[in-house]
Amino acid sequence: MQIRKKLAIIISTLIVIILMVLIGPMDVFTHGFYDNELNYEEIVDDLQEPIDLKNGDYEMIFEPVFDHFIGFGIILSNQPVENTGNLVLTITDKEQKIIDEVTVDLREVTDCLWYKVRLHEFLEKGQNYILKISAQGCDTVPYLQTIDSNYQAEETVSGNLLIAYAYAYPTFTTHNKILIFLFLIAIWGYVLMLCTNCRKLKITCKYASSIILITALLAWNYMYNSMDNQNTSFTDFQATSEGLVSAVINAESDGVWFQDGSNWGLGSYDNGILTPYKSQYGLQGKIFRHLARYIGYESLQLLCCLATAFVFAIIVLLIYFKYNNILAGVFLYTFWLSPWIVNFARNLYWVEFTWFLPMVVGLFCTLRITERKSRIISYLAVFVTILVKCLCGYEYISVIMMGMISFLLVDWIKSIVAHDKEKILLLFKTLFFIGIAAILGFMIAICIHANMRGNGDFIEGVRSIYEMDVLRRTNGSNLNDFTQVYYICDSLNASVWETCNKYYHFGTEVVTGIPGNLFPLLCIIPLGIFGYEFIKKKLNIELFTMYVVFFLTSISWFCLAKGHSYIHTHMNYVLWYFGFVQICIYTIVHKVVCFFREKIK
Repeated sequence: MQIRKKLAIIISTLIVIILMVLIGPMDVFTHGFYDNELNYEEIVDDLQEPIDLKNGDYEMIFEPVFDHFIGFGIILSNQPVENTGNLVLTITDKEQKIIDEVTVDLREVTDCLWYKVRLHEFLEKGQNYILKISAQGCDTVPYLQTIDSNYQAEETVSGNLLIAYAYAYPTFTTHNKILIFLFLIAIWGYVLMLCTNCRKLKITCKYASSIILITALLAWNYMYNSMDNQNTSFTDFQATSEGLVSAVINAESDGVWFQDGSNWGLGSYDNGILTPYKSQYGLQGKIFRHLARYIGYESLQLLCCLATAFVFAIIVLLIYFKYNNILAGVFLYTFWLSPWIVNFARNLYWVEFTWFLPMVVGLFCTLRITERKSRIISYLAVFVTILVKCLCGYEYISVIMMGMISFLLVDWIKSIVAHDKEKILLLFKTLFFIGIAAILGFMIAICIHANMRGNGDFIEGVRSIYEMDVLRRTNGSNLNDFTQVYYICDSLNASVWETCNKYYHFGTEVVTGIPGNLFPLLCIIPLGIFGYEFIKKKLNIELFTMYVVFFLTSISWFCLAKGHSYIHTHMNYVLWYFGFVQICIYTIVHKVVCFFREKIK
């Protein structure tokens, strides 16, 4: 049995390595015949004297400029319909060694129309090859067409033959390959887990593979929206906001910078002028601007997807450790299939992973609450994650901070109900210091931002941020201080009640499989369950507390940032997914599971 397990590990390792090499460096999976054919009717006036193959073979030199060179497109004239014989294309290298030879039946070729010739072998990019074309056994020897040199493809090294060059395209993009590699590594990890007898290695493989698999699964959907054919806003979601990042990337590429010499992270780029976006410091713009020097724009989006997916994978695993696999599964289901989570995940402006990093810290703290070292690490991590989030933008900060302490709050209330004085005090102290750390992170970000906003005048910067950003997003102040558009849309006049009511009417699915019009019912059913359990004196205090805490977490931004929420219904629905949607689904699923368990007994 031991030998079989070792053999399984060796074979699985070899399979994974071979697949990764084939998919990656060798790039053997290709498809199609993509050529650069010219429109014959448009160039007919620029044709040169034809080449009569009766006078001898034609030779030319060409050089593939891309990988996966796969063939040619040729045009013959003097080619009657019933012509017989063959056209032979022979490819040799500079040492006259035959690389490939293709025979074309002239009965298949139509006069003055492109004919595609597929080679048997791929030719190497950047290498010179000799192409010899000859006619054999023809009733009528066809002509090759020549063309003005201005029309020659870059592959042509010598000669002026009218010819097209064809390439196969890789089946998998670089981004596909990265995600496929993650899937393969995760599968290999599970095989290793099953085959090893070392308990520590088995546990490590189990959880590491789970994190990698979940990360790959989520990142694939975040990058390609492959699970939701109703999400029509995915391709251009928040393109305007993301444009604040792409602007600084494009401007730097063009050698343009802010005219005042400032160093803002975000801006708008128009007519060669880069204008700063001063509502926030723009840390994400600074980071992506530097990364864009080395990788493409889509690769930056993939990084966002991977970071967001990894953070969610950690949250799911921590919930599994703290609670159970059903709640972890519900969180995974929601993170995977929520159209709102998916839409934000790859956006370079919103950097969604920064929203949920504080929740990771909070969950970690609840699991290690009795360890002083872990609590101190949590305080430092809270400071850093809140600082980073605020330097990337202040949007949703109340929800993010509440999400950070939500599980701690649930534990604290639970300990109060249980009259566990020692735990009550410990959790209260932890919540207090985490709150201090979060406020410090927020204040440091404000200080950094204010110094730039006030052009070195800190007080003026704080005043500007408060009056033009904070008040505009909350309940506002004097309506005369704001542009007419805010007054027209009534965002500053609307009540908190009116604003919150907007967010009970989904225009999308809640998650794939749950229509948006069921959201109110999704919220109400758990209340009915709690009411029934209360009457039966079987109320699940922890679950009820989670429902209340996560509800307050989600609506905190609707209430505190009323002005922002009233007019941003195209995006603020995402706030329901900071735990509330998950708890609603879980409460229902949990009740159904308990019901069937009782029936089985």
